[in-house]
Amino acid sequence: MIGAMGIIARAAVLDRDIPAMFLAHRDRRTSLLTNLMAFPVYAYALSPIGLIPGFLPMLGYLDDLIVLPALIALTIRLIPQEIFKEYRSKEDVSMKRHWYYAIPVIIVYTLRFS
Repeated sequence: MIGAMGIIARAAVLDRDIPAMFLAHRDRRTSLLTNLMAFPVYAYALSPIGLIPGFLPMLGYLDDLIVLPALIALTIRLIPQEIFKEYRSKEDVSMKRHWYYAIPVIIVYTLRFS
């Protein structure tokens, strides 16, 4: 069983690895096959629909706690290690957060629920 510090440490690693993964996929040295296989992971991570329905008590969180980190780990393994290490080692690997990235999501939700 992972303790609270283990979960916090893993979250900190993911906080660094996810932007590095995204930047590595934008690199031209990453193969097309790797990019195509990573697209469903990004879509699943950003999708409001989970693999396991949320109405099932406690089981709905399994996709957030187990499935998504496993898919992210698989995607990281597909990236050539020298490219991933290059982006992971950069000090400014955390992506700048801009509010206008949320505009497409807001538009889709507005059109869907109006």
